[in-house]
Amino acid sequence: MARFHRRHRRGANAIEFALTLPVFLLVTFGMMEYGWYFAKTAQVNGAVAHSCREGSLIDPKNVPAYLGSCTGYGCVEKQVEDLLIPQITSSNLACNDCSATVSGSVPNIVVDCVADVQYIPLTAYLPANVVTPDRILARTRVRAEWQRLNP
Repeated sequence: MARFHRRHRRGANAIEFALTLPVFLLVTFGMMEYGWYFAKTAQVNGAVAHSCREGSLIDPKNVPAYLGSCTGYGCVEKQVEDLLIPQITSSNLACNDCSATVSGSVPNIVVDCVADVQYIPLTAYLPANVVTPDRILARTRVRAEWQRLNP
C-alpha cells in the first residue's frame, strides 16, 4: 500500500517547489530592496543634516578664507551645496535638486536644506515605482548659530 501511495506523489514535490519559488523570491527580493531603500534614505537624510549643520556655523559677515570671495548668505548656501552634493554622488545617487536657502531675520535666521535624489533600485526583479519610490526627498531646517542682535 505504501509503494502505491509513493508512485502517485512522484512529481508533487517538483510542482510544489515550482509554485512556491516565485513567492519566496518575491518576498526575499522585496526585503532586500526595502532594506536598500531605507539605507539610502538614512544616508541622504544624514548628508542633508550634516551639510545644513555645517552651513549654519558660517558667519556671512566673517567668511573663512577657504570659501573664496563670496559674501553674505550666498556664501552659506554655496558651502552647504559644496558639502552636500559630493556626499550624495559618492554613494552612486543622482541629485536632482540639492539646494540650501537662508531666510528670516535676527534672531530667527534659518538655513533650509533640501535634497531631491533619484533612487536607483538594488535589483531589477521588482516592478519600479510599485514596490519602492523612484526618489528620496530629504529636508532639514537648522537655526543659524552666527546671529547677533547688535552687529
